[in-house]
Amino acid sequence: MEGDESEPPSLPDDNHLSELSDRVAENVVVFQQYIDEIIEAIDQDENFFDMTADSYNKKKSSIKSHIRELSQLHNSLADECGDLIESVSKSCQSVIQKQHLQSSDSSSSPQVTQTLAPKFSRATGFDVLWQPGGGGFYLSKVESSSHSGSETSMSSVNKPAVPPVSDDALKVEETKDSGSDGSMSSVNKPPDPPANDDALKVKQSKDPGGVGSDSGSESSMSSVNKPLVPPVNDDALKEKETKDPEESNGVLLEKIFNLEEEVASLKQKLQTVTDENGELKQEIEENIRDIGAYMSASKREIRAMEIELQASKLFAETIDGHMTRLLAEKIDNQSKYDAEITEMKTKMTQYVNEISRLKSTHQKKEKIWNGITDKLKDEIKETSELLAKVSGDMEALIIDKSDQNNLIHKLKTELLSVKFENAGLVPSFENVQKITDELKLKVLELEREVDKEMKAMSERERE
Repeated sequence: MEGDESEPPSLPDDNHLSELSDRVAENVVVFQQYIDEIIEAIDQDENFFDMTADSYNKKKSSIKSHIRELSQLHNSLADECGDLIESVSKSCQSVIQKQHLQSSDSSSSPQVTQTLAPKFSRATGFDVLWQPGGGGFYLSKVESSSHSGSETSMSSVNKPAVPPVSDDALKVEETKDSGSDGSMSSVNKPPDPPANDDALKVKQSKDPGGVGSDSGSESSMSSVNKPLVPPVNDDALKEKETKDPEESNGVLLEKIFNLEEEVASLKQKLQTVTDENGELKQEIEENIRDIGAYMSASKREIRAMEIELQASKLFAETIDGHMTRLLAEKIDNQSKYDAEITEMKTKMTQYVNEISRLKSTHQKKEKIWNGITDKLKDEIKETSELLAKVSGDMEALIIDKSDQNNLIHKLKTELLSVKFENAGLVPSFENVQKITDELKLKVLELEREVDKEMKAMSERERE
């Protein structure tokens, strides 16, 4: 009996999601760079009173271009975030729908002739990371190197094929049980009907939490290997039954033991697959929640950036009005400065003419002064010679005066001695006194002449 083989769900396009997340991250970084440049340009306006009209226009055009690029980047970022959310939602919805379809298909056809040996691989998710330097959040692929011990081992090892279990073998077993009751009563065998029921339950238990739902819930799981189970040769069993019933019963007992072991192994594998399916579901839900949180945080950041953008526009408009007023004031002041500069140039021309006139006058006076100086030098030379001559005369007069003083002193002494010696000679002494007085008058006259000469010499020196 040949059953239907279920198709594995298509995996979400990880490359597309990765490309979208990378573009979103790059745009967020560029968005933050533009904001930093605008803030830096605004911070440089602390000394805007010293700015010229040219530098102000350059800064104004630069800020306007940054704001336009920021607006375009904001629109692009919003579109990419919407595409990312739409892609993730479509992928999750397709996975969930295929999971329900798979579970419904498995419940409608419980008998399956093939046993799947799935090869699990770790789902590729996304982590929401903070951009260094204040750039916001961005999505990053989760590396498949360190997820969990069970998933790593499941991704690297293919499970071996399950030993054959078919409905034909079960029918042969039932016919042998009904046809050989006497021979079976003499053989000790374990309770095979529970084993057969368990085997059938394992084949029919394709519930939504089992293998079928596992293949539908893993959004980034690798493709499943489905080796076919070789069918049991029923003709050989019938031949053995006709030839030797006891030998066929022994073979059936061995088959029953093998089926019990297979049932236990299948139960263990079913439980493992169910646990892994639950973990993968939880991981997908966590990734969806993380993406939703990231998108909400991105929306909040976009709103905050829009508020900052509006504030920057208002600030730029305020600065524009203020700088326009300053520019008008500077233009008025410039006209005043131009008038003052013209007046100063006229004064400078007058000063240059006055300097040239004074220079020519100075040259003429310098020539006159040079002539007067030469004449004065000649007079000084003559005066020096005359002064030397007068100095010689003065020295001679001083010598004569000292000699006369000595003579007068000597005459006085002699006069006194004579007076004491000759008292009767008083009238003669009076004569001598007269002579002495006359000599004194001559000496005074000589002194006056000397004083006159000295004054004349000092006046010449002053000239």
